[in-house]
Amino acid sequence: MLPRSLSNLYHLQYLIDDGDGWATSNQVDFLPSDINNLTNLRHVKFRPNNDISLICGIGKLKSLQEVNMFDLRDVSGHRIGELENMNDLCKLGINCLENVKDADEASSAKLCEKRRLTDLTLCWSDNNSRNLNLDENVLDKLQPPKCLRKLNIYSYMGARSAIWMNNVNPIFNLEIIELKDCRKWETLPPFGQLPFLKSLTLKNMPKVKWLESKFNGNDTYRAFPLLEVLHISGLQALEDWFEAGVAAEDGCLFPCLIQLALQNCPKLKELPSLPPKLKSLKIRPTSWKTLNFCSNSNPIPLESLWVQHCPNITSLPLADKIASLAALRHLRIENCPNPISLGEMPTTNNCHLMLSSLSISDPLVLLMEPLRSIASLKKLSISRNNKLISFPNETEQWFLKVCSSLSELNFSDLKSLQSLPSSLELSSLQTLSIIKCPNLISLGRHREVGTTNNCHLMLSDLEISDPSVLLMEPLRSIASLKKLTISWNDELISFPNEAEQWFLKVRSSLSQLRFLRLKSLESLPSSLESLSSLHCLNICLAPMLRELPNLPPNLQDLTIGQCHPELKERYREDGGSDRHKIAHIPYILIVP
Repeated sequence: MLPRSLSNLYHLQYLIDDGDGWATSNQVDFLPSDINNLTNLRHVKFRPNNDISLICGIGKLKSLQEVNMFDLRDVSGHRIGELENMNDLCKLGINCLENVKDADEASSAKLCEKRRLTDLTLCWSDNNSRNLNLDENVLDKLQPPKCLRKLNIYSYMGARSAIWMNNVNPIFNLEIIELKDCRKWETLPPFGQLPFLKSLTLKNMPKVKWLESKFNGNDTYRAFPLLEVLHISGLQALEDWFEAGVAAEDGCLFPCLIQLALQNCPKLKELPSLPPKLKSLKIRPTSWKTLNFCSNSNPIPLESLWVQHCPNITSLPLADKIASLAALRHLRIENCPNPISLGEMPTTNNCHLMLSSLSISDPLVLLMEPLRSIASLKKLSISRNNKLISFPNETEQWFLKVCSSLSELNFSDLKSLQSLPSSLELSSLQTLSIIKCPNLISLGRHREVGTTNNCHLMLSDLEISDPSVLLMEPLRSIASLKKLTISWNDELISFPNEAEQWFLKVRSSLSQLRFLRLKSLESLPSSLESLSSLHCLNICLAPMLRELPNLPPNLQDLTIGQCHPELKERYREDGGSDRHKIAHIPYILIVP
């Protein structure tokens, strides 16, 4: 609780509490009842909860410049009219707008008169049973000033745009727009004509059919002239980029677009061509059968391409455009059930992909050009394939070719996989991840200890689900490891004796250790005490863990979260029975 005398500091301008310990279930008592007397306050910041909404009569704090989220209630001192004279606001969020009774009450906020307001968030509760006409009337009266740069609208249930949004002039200066969970909204405002709009995010708006509609009879224009980021997700009715009869000048769609992400838009037509400056393209469930790499740019500037969970796609003609895709560095093709063609390499072409990272589900794509003749690769991820038991023989040569350049290798959600490629050499790796591969019995080729090439694996980062992997070569003979994470295992109760001994092999190198999402874990390895280099230990989401083993003397950071309540009780700072066992650790954080 803040001291009552705080309300007497009439010249106070900044009140900041980062809140590591004061938050309680009865947070009303945290603030002095007359804190609204501090009329010179400019910045108030409370964490971790939004306690600024607990200030009754916040409207008296006329000098405030930021109110991240003001929760409206149908109680005197907490209604939207409190905002009427707060004209110094630069950033404002209003929540629970369903508690505004009518359009007149909404008008009392006088948002349009706040000449410094550049960032506005308007939120309704996610409740489909509301009066939809009231939502529309309230939004009509919440017109912001023309200086607004960023606008977020969440869970609005009106079917139409606000009146002030249908004219470009009131929203002329907008640079960032996010509309989310507006499930009844049918026709979007003319966002394509905003001259300074750089980022547009549309999420969970299942009735929108077009991204851009006709406006004032203007059927041809330069659409979205400065837009750089476009994220569209959950627009199930979206059919086309533009309403019938609307055309972009000279076919110039999104002339400045750099990032495009599309998710769950099953009816959306494919772009006629890639935007000329596009660097990142992410596609998740769509009905597209192919991806068109046509572009007015040569070379194509595309650096990152993600195609995931696309049930109909059968063609990604990368090989056809290999000469134009020199910038491509990150490629992800995952959970596309149909066989995919990557096109055909031109007979006179000597170009090769120079990828930094590749993520796939089906290893057979490695045998298709241009991946078959890939020149180098730093990061490889293979995931989400429950049918894969072992790697086809044809892929062995491919792994042999890239293993010298690989520094990171990830295998995850491969429930049937029994062995990694026999040609895979792990000695060059810095990072290795093997998650949710419960039937794995072999890690591929390794050099036997005692040969002339007596080399051991030296990793920076290892993440596993099953500790038995530690007993497979080459991990069994590992020479050095800096960071170890054991996670995503619902069956692990304790560590076998051999695994306990394994920890002693890395005691002089291991500096970070994490145990995460281990639903059944009851005990940690007793050998942790011998890890002389361990500085950071993190234990989270282990609800059955009741006690800790003896911890190493050099440990600097201990974080425990969402474990058994008994664990927190035993090691709590104010009188825990085992607190003395961890008292030597400089930083300790234990949360429920």
